[in-house]
This record gives sequence, C-alpha cells and structure tokens, in this order.
Amino acid sequence: GNEYYTEVSVDALLRILHDRSDTKYHKEAAQALIFMFAPLQTGCRPFLKTVVPAILRAMDAAAAGDREFYIITLGRLVSIARQLIRPYLQPVFRLFAADALGSERQQTASIELIEVLAEALSGDFGPHIATVLPFLIAVIDRDGSEQHQPTLRALPALQILSPSLEGYLFLVMPRLIALLDIATTPIGVVEAALKCISSIVAAVNSGSFASRIVLTLVRLLQCSPTQALQTAAIDVLCTLMEQLQDEFTLFMPTISAAMKKRGVADHPRYERYSRLLFSGRLVPKDPQRVLPQMQGDAGQTAASAPALGQSGDGLAKQDVDVMQLRRAWSTKQQMTKDGWAPWMRGFTCELLMQSPSPALRACSNLAGDHPRLRSDLFNAAFVSCWTVLPG
Repeated sequence: GNEYYTEVSVDALLRILHDRSDTKYHKEAAQALIFMFAPLQTGCRPFLKTVVPAILRAMDAAAAGDREFYIITLGRLVSIARQLIRPYLQPVFRLFAADALGSERQQTASIELIEVLAEALSGDFGPHIATVLPFLIAVIDRDGSEQHQPTLRALPALQILSPSLEGYLFLVMPRLIALLDIATTPIGVVEAALKCISSIVAAVNSGSFASRIVLTLVRLLQCSPTQALQTAAIDVLCTLMEQLQDEFTLFMPTISAAMKKRGVADHPRYERYSRLLFSGRLVPKDPQRVLPQMQGDAGQTAASAPALGQSGDGLAKQDVDVMQLRRAWSTKQQMTKDGWAPWMRGFTCELLMQSPSPALRACSNLAGDHPRLRSDLFNAAFVSCWTVLPG
C-alpha cells in the first residue's frame, strides 16, 4: 500500500542526500521529502530519525549561500511533524551557535525556524533556551544596518520566548532597555522593543529590573516625538503595575510628574489601573500567547507547501490518466537502439507523475534529471499504476 511506496521513495531520496557526488541534487531531494510529508502529517514519524540528520548533513556539504534553503526546509519539516520531532532536535539547535549568524537572509531564516520550533513545542525549549537566546541577542548586538531589520525580526521571536525567560533576564533586559534610546534608535525599533518588554514583564517576574525599566520609560516619555510612542510607554508601565502590585507605588510620583510635564492629561488604562491598585482590586492577567510572525518563503508552513492534491483524509488522491500512460508506453516510434534510453526515461517519469502514491509523485521532478532515482523507483511506480488500471 501507500506505506510501502513511501518507504521506497524516502530510501531513494536518502541515498541521494547521503551521496556527496550528488550534491547538486540535494536541494531537490530535500524539497521532495517535504512535499511527500506534507500530506502525511503525523505519518512521517517513522522517517524523522533518518531524514533530520540527512538534511543537516546535506547542509554541511552545501555552499554557504544554500544554508538558508536548508534552514527553511527544516522549518517546514518542524511545521509538519510538530511534537514528533522533539527527540531529533539536539543537532538542529546547534545551528543557533552565536558564532554562526551568517548573512542577514540566513539570520531571518534561523529566526523563523526558532518561531516554528516555539509553535511546535508549545514554547517549551527546555535546556535549548540557553542556545537560542544568545543567538537572538547576537543578532541584535551585531546589527549595524541603518533600518535595523535583523533586530526587528529578532524582537518578535524574543516575545514568543517570554514565558521561558525566567532566569535569563540578565541577558535580555539590558539589551532591550538600551533599544529605548530614541536618540540612537529608529522609532519602529523602539516600538518593537516596548512590545517585547511588555510581553516579558507580563510573563515572568521582572522585579529585579523594575527601577531600570521605569526610569528608562520615564525618560522616553519626556522626549518622545510622538503621542503613539508615549501611549506605548505608558502601556508598558501599566503591565508592570499589574505584576508589581503595591511595590509599583514607589514609582508613581515620578511617573505622574513626567506625565504632567509632557501634558499627558489622559491615559484611561493607567488611571483605571491606579484606582484598582489603591483599592486592592488590580489582578494580574494571564499573559497572552504571542504567535509566530511568519514572513517570506520561510513562513510557508507545511500546510502552505504544495501538498500534491491533498484530500480530507490527509493523503493525496489522483486518478491515473490512462491515455497519457498509453502514449508513454507506446513503442511504435522506437526503431533504433539509441531510442530506448530516452523512451525508458520518459515512461518512468510518466509512471511517477501518474502514480496514485503521493510519495512517488513527489519524486517525479527530480527523477527527470536523476537516472539512479528513476531506476530505484521504476518497479514501485509501475506496480502502483498497474494495480489501479481498469481491467
């Protein structure tokens, strides 16, 4: 059945990924595996043990410019396998070594992989948080670009990791506070940093950084060029008030003086929270879960990758085009010895394209260029089509 065809197809593609002489076909082989697994969903479980190391090995053999592709491919595989991939992630997390930042595009792909992992693992990175965090911080620290695009991609990922940052605030918070300097940081980055700080404050005990956060926000309030930025800064103070409760009253005179000086006459949320705090009725809310900010090609999850005619039961269905197969297997035009090789190539490719097995069909494009893959899959493709031909 379909399980057999999937096993044969995966084995044939792994042979290509394991063969250093087939390096130029590695990307297509990895892509075929993703196309194959997309309709399988949890059915890909038996193959993860061999496929994850094979993709990583292909990445090691690839040119530096191709690393981005493999990181994106791993992200799509994680999106498909979700929790099932957890036992095979140890080598994946090595990709986030802080000294392996790579190009800006590669950084973006790596950050999106972190977001996909967070979604798949429900934010539970376990001990791997100690690897992921320094990577994100290194992206921010080494961002010398004018528009700070790498930083703008790293901050939402830090937001997603907020619930896991207990014990790591000493690494994260000083960097975020430094980004609130409106004199040296673009407004868009300041706004993103405020969102990130708000998420962290809501998720973990940030009391040890409370005074630094408040004083920085007060300075921001005093020199903010826009009302929107003022409002965003006060919103963070509201979140901090929720978490600190009575301890926050120490900062309120300073905050009130800064608001009065800047003419901030009305901030309904701050006023309401203040009243609730003094009456003992301000209750901290459970933090909202931050969802991944998927972008570009790397943002294509398994669901958006071509699923080869996926049907409701998770397996792609396709009727065999008998007329097309008959044209392919016709030997009427074969008059010379040299004509049989291209005939066999065309017949095998047509069998793969017409196969009712989604796994075999996923290999059809690569098979057109790879003789050994055609040879490996011919028997399975022939049988898969033969068994469904009308009597």
